[in-house]
Amino acid sequence: MLETRRLVALFIGVIGLILPITSQAFTARSGDDVNFKSGDQLGGVTYAAGRQITVDTPLPGDLICAGNSVFINQPVQGDVICAAENISIRAKVDGTVRLIGSRLDLDNHIGGNAMLVGSDLIIGQQSVIQGESLIAAQFLDSRGHYLQDFHGIASQIKLYGQYDGPVNLTVANGGNSQVLQVNHGAKLAQGLTYRSKSAAQIDSAAEIKGEIVKKDWSEHGRISQQQIIIGWLWSKLLRLFMLLATGLVIISLWPRASRSMAEVANQRPVLLSAHGLLILIAMPLISVLAAMTIIGLPVAIILLLLWAILLYAARLVVGYWLGRRLWPKAQNNLWPFLVGVTILFIATVVPFIGWLISAIATWWGVGAIWQWVRPANKVNK
Repeated sequence: MLETRRLVALFIGVIGLILPITSQAFTARSGDDVNFKSGDQLGGVTYAAGRQITVDTPLPGDLICAGNSVFINQPVQGDVICAAENISIRAKVDGTVRLIGSRLDLDNHIGGNAMLVGSDLIIGQQSVIQGESLIAAQFLDSRGHYLQDFHGIASQIKLYGQYDGPVNLTVANGGNSQVLQVNHGAKLAQGLTYRSKSAAQIDSAAEIKGEIVKKDWSEHGRISQQQIIIGWLWSKLLRLFMLLATGLVIISLWPRASRSMAEVANQRPVLLSAHGLLILIAMPLISVLAAMTIIGLPVAIILLLLWAILLYAARLVVGYWLGRRLWPKAQNNLWPFLVGVTILFIATVVPFIGWLISAIATWWGVGAIWQWVRPANKVNK
């Protein structure tokens, strides 16, 4: 039953993250530094993409954003859906928060659920999460007050807060006795259930009402089908959100170049795909040959880095092209990119044919990037 609830919650989260919330009124901004400040005319859903996004004025609806750093310093009356390297929430959010990033820092009131995926996750003392908490992190420092169920998976977990609902944790690490700590001041009203290779370190001053249940990994050698599905969805969701975050930063900084590459992708796609395949085969071979000499070693490293970047950027180009085809009259880059990349990503994970769609999109995108670069080289000559 618990796994089913997690799966349903995750499915809802995927839908909420992938499909932007529709509204008659919305505000969309992109750029290197996006700042919402007092006096701005805002309404409905707020969309933002940029290197740094700062919210210094109350937002009347949902916030959907992607960038490098996001700072929310004023209340948000709706949900917050963001992907960024660093995300800091220091103001009240009336709705649900769905965040993916490297470092997440929350320290205020959350009116709905909290779905958080990151490397370092810090939930501060001032936090109050009224809904359920679903967390996946490398390091979790949990303080504040949680009114509903608390589910988490992390390599290292430290609990300091007040937990009114059941606490269910999975320690995804080895036998270190310090990986799960229930510290001084922690209050667990409905017990603790955790899965770990080692026993939790529970401070004598911590208050735990109800049972403490430890489940060893060895006792659950077989992973259930639902756990496999949940893990698969989380990994795909993280990949999609990182892809969208990277792409939104790129089209925000270089909107004309992004549109130009999408236009190039529309020309002779079969030929572009063939060129892309040849380039992807040739670059590693040239790198290997260059690495055989001391002089050529730096060239080999640069070629391999460019090869990796091309693999990542190619599908962004094709996804943006697809979005432009589906939404030709769009006035900005945001919507076509979000729609096109999301649809392409979903197509690449379809069983049996997804790998082929991914390969063709990659070849096509690399060919388009190469064709876009070539005219610039000719002009320079």
